[in-house]
Parts: sequence; C-alpha cells; structure tokens
Amino acid sequence: MVELGKKYEIGVKRFGFVNWIGFFSLISASTQRWIIVIGQTIFGPALTALLFYLIIKIAFGTERYSALEVSYEQFLISGLCIMICVQQSFSHSSSEILMKKVMGTIYDLLSCPLSALEVTLAISIASVIRGMALVVFTLIIFSFFSEIEIYNYFYFILALTLSSIIMGAAGIIAGIISEKFEHIANISNFIVTPLSFLSCSFYPITKLPEMLQNITYHNPFFVMIDFFRFSVLGTQSGSFAYSLIYLIILSFLVWFISFLLYKKGYKLKS
Repeated sequence: MVELGKKYEIGVKRFGFVNWIGFFSLISASTQRWIIVIGQTIFGPALTALLFYLIIKIAFGTERYSALEVSYEQFLISGLCIMICVQQSFSHSSSEILMKKVMGTIYDLLSCPLSALEVTLAISIASVIRGMALVVFTLIIFSFFSEIEIYNYFYFILALTLSSIIMGAAGIIAGIISEKFEHIANISNFIVTPLSFLSCSFYPITKLPEMLQNITYHNPFFVMIDFFRFSVLGTQSGSFAYSLIYLIILSFLVWFISFLLYKKGYKLKS
C-alpha cells in the first residue's frame, strides 16, 4: 500500500500563478474559431453595416444636417462600426460557451488546468480581437465611400477594448445561463440588438425628448457608442471623463459576474 501511494503521488504544479501556455492557447483556439468562418463573423456584419449606410444615404441623404458638429455621414459611419462591434462581441462569447455546453466539451474546459479567471479573460480577449478586426475591416470598406479619419488612436483602441470586454463578458454570462440556442437568440434579438439600435447609433441624442435624454446618458450602450465616437470624431454628446470611468467600472463588474458564475459552475456542471 505504501508503494502504491508513492507511485500515484500527485505531481508538482509545473506552472506559476497563471498558466500562460494554456491561457494563450485558449485565446488562440477561440480566435481561430471565428477566423475559420470569417465570411459569417467578419464579412457578413461588415456588409450589413454597409447596407445600412447605403440605404440611409440613398433614401434620406447624408448631407441634409450635421450632428455633433460633424457631417451626418461621419456620425453615421462611427455609429454603425461600434454597433456591429458590440453585437458581434456578444455573439462570439455567448456562442463559445453555449456550443461547448451543447456538445458536452464544456467538461474538458472545466477540468483543464485553467482557472475561472484565465478562462473568462481568454474568451473576453478573443471577443476584443474579433471586435477590433471587424471594426478595422468595416472602416476600410467605408473608406471607399467616404473620407475616414481617426481623431485619437489610443482612445480608439481603448473604446473598442472596453466595449468588447463588456459585451464579451455579458456573452459569457448569457452562454452560462442559457440552455439552448433559442435562449441566446432571444437575448440577442430582444435586448442586445434593440438597445444597440436605439442608443443613438443612427441619430444624435438631441432628437430625443429631454426626459429620454437624461435616461439615455446612463445607458451603457449609448456610453459605448458615444465614447467610440469621441475617439473617431473628436466630439461626443456626453462627458468624456464620465464615459471613461463608467466603461472601466462596468467592464470590471460584468467580467467579475461572469468570473463568479463560471467559478461556481452555475448551469455548467449539471
């Protein structure tokens, strides 16, 4: 018995506080998952944004009035870019978790030497990569139709990072609490898409009644869109400091909730 105990003695942990190899491997695997179907994950959303732009330009024109002291065309392009970014960041992480649950491979992820912190951060980072790639590609397409200038590249990257982390972590939460793809579709169709459409993606906040303006200023989707507009156009409807602090705090809170749910194994281990 003594010999058997020594023979099957648990080995020494071969990595430090963070399993960097596993962490980056999960980011790579999650990123490759959307690259394989790039037509669906990048080309499709970019084409949708372009269609919105062309329809509005043809039907109503983009030179009839200005918004935020810039042309409506520039205002619209920036809104369309961040709108598809938040939608696709949510879609990436939610489908990542739910597909593993449905296929039964979630147990492989739960049993591998990766902590809840590493898993949730890796999937959120993959959502950021997808969101950034999508926005850059979409802006390249829009550059053939309009002059595109970025006001501040640091805030541009920061706005996309914070927005994608918020929606990526929200997608992890949605994937954890959902039991089938219909549940994810309901969340996306009745919450994410309407809020991204009705948070001043297409129109300035001054078009809303004063009471709705006061509510909208605190709408996380509006804050994400407004902060991204500042990075591109150099002007925004709300306060820059408020938007920055709001998004940093919100990104941490949403990620932390996803971390706690995954760590607890809520609806993952049953």
